[in-house]
Amino acid sequence: VYAFDLFEERFCAMLTEEVDAYEVSGLPKRRPNTMNASGLIVNEIGMWGLMTDVVKALASPLAAALYRDEIFADSLDHHHSFVVHYARDKDTRLDMHHDASEVTLNVCIGRDHFEGAGLRFCGRFGDANHRSGPSFAVSHVPGRAVMHLGRQRHGADVIAAGERMNLIVWARSS
Repeated sequence: VYAFDLFEERFCAMLTEEVDAYEVSGLPKRRPNTMNASGLIVNEIGMWGLMTDVVKALASPLAAALYRDEIFADSLDHHHSFVVHYARDKDTRLDMHHDASEVTLNVCIGRDHFEGAGLRFCGRFGDANHRSGPSFAVSHVPGRAVMHLGRQRHGADVIAAGERMNLIVWARSS
């Protein structure tokens, strides 16, 4: 699990404004996955090219360097990208799970001041102790990315106050 600053505050604000505008537009949208009720697939609102560039220019070379022992390390070639919202009146938490990706890039793009809702990690799916091993949490900071293997089990702790929006990029290999 790696964390690093990725987006500047202004870019995060522009991204959240675009998502907000789409959500109130009345245009069709689908849930991003089966676990999150709040959010939308950004690939379907004109951001497919941008997210493809993020995978090609960032996620793929980082995965090749950080996860070089993985079979997919240099073959990330497509993605499923979406935003999720956490707030007291939306999704408040997310149970432990693993992603349908080889590598996941999870970027906090901010929102109202929020408390809680840390990103909690435990074992890797497929390992003998993937459900019972120790866990640790990473705090979200607007603009900061967390990169992890898709099979790394993780979940979102309960949000105590405010609202948080995250951009999730599931980078995949054919």
